[in-house]
Amino acid sequence: MRWLFSVCIHNRAGGSGPDCGEASCKKQSERICNMEQAKIFITGMTCRNCETRIANLLKGCKGVSKVSVNVSYECGMAEFSYNPKQITLDTIAKKIEDLGYEVHSAKQERKKLILQAIREVLIIAIVFILLQHFGVLNRLAPGSLAESGMGYGMLFVIGLMTSVHCIAMCGGINLSQTLRQKEDKHVGKVMFGNALMYNAGRVVSYTLIGGLLGAVGSLAGIGDSLQTSTSIQGIVKIAAGIIMVVMGINMLGLIPGLRRFGLHIPARRKHRASAKRTPFVIGLCNGLMPCGPLQSMQIVALASGGFVSGAFSMFCFSMGTVPLMLGLGSAVSVLGQKFTRQVMKIGAVLVVVMGLAMISQGNALSGMGRQLAGTVFENIPIIVGWE
Repeated sequence: MRWLFSVCIHNRAGGSGPDCGEASCKKQSERICNMEQAKIFITGMTCRNCETRIANLLKGCKGVSKVSVNVSYECGMAEFSYNPKQITLDTIAKKIEDLGYEVHSAKQERKKLILQAIREVLIIAIVFILLQHFGVLNRLAPGSLAESGMGYGMLFVIGLMTSVHCIAMCGGINLSQTLRQKEDKHVGKVMFGNALMYNAGRVVSYTLIGGLLGAVGSLAGIGDSLQTSTSIQGIVKIAAGIIMVVMGINMLGLIPGLRRFGLHIPARRKHRASAKRTPFVIGLCNGLMPCGPLQSMQIVALASGGFVSGAFSMFCFSMGTVPLMLGLGSAVSVLGQKFTRQVMKIGAVLVVVMGLAMISQGNALSGMGRQLAGTVFENIPIIVGWE
């Protein structure tokens, strides 16, 4: 089956030199002439780690030129040169599909994207309406969390409550650090260790940021009065909600062009994804994620009155998020990567749904909707006879 186009690259060497054996030159010429260029479209890539995994797979295939491999997460495609006498496109496609992705031709890709977009939008709308109807939506994305009077135990409970949000928001990053590039004899143990290191990095990051915010709040004399500023929380929720919607769309692959605006692992770390400390470092960076519940807890830390109290507040909250996040990584290590793809699709739908919920909540908290409506109605001229 021909997935895409293939172009023969002819030898342009012109002839053999005096130091080159005739047989060797002839063999090299045949090898170069037999090389064909291919472009394949791939769906199912959820992050830049997928790009690296597919590139490493192609470079390891006999008959594929390593220097020609170019995999693009943004465009959802891969380009490479291969020798059809050594490996076929069907074989390459099968190897990629074994990783949990799907390979399509250009026409198949366009048709699939249209059908997928319609299906996913309908699913998102149905899930949003059902969760809102049964009152579950506000439990997944609580409207107001920042109350300085709450105890440390309550902060832990809030962490447990919002960990479903964490799975949807950070699940892709978590899985990208849990999955391995190469098969390992003790792959389950390695994956669990990566999940543990990633969550340890998150806890350390949250705790340190909480301490710094507590110290800043103490120096600035910020107290309980900060909690009355619900408009700030609303603006934070709107910004985080927009980013979540974009992330969810990227995870579903509905608009490939949006992927360039997503949150990615830095390129210099992408090539070192197998390093033992990488999951821990990525976990540290997680503390800077634009997340509504996280920013709400950071407001609590800011109003806590000191470094120690701020750090311990964020520590308790972060520990509450660990069980489900660690459980997600553990499930991947046991159930495998195909299960992971299905989880990612479900998580992507939840990301979009909760992003929409957070935008709605942020609009209510900030009062932007009421102000906009008031401005509109003030500018509507009163018609004689109507008031």
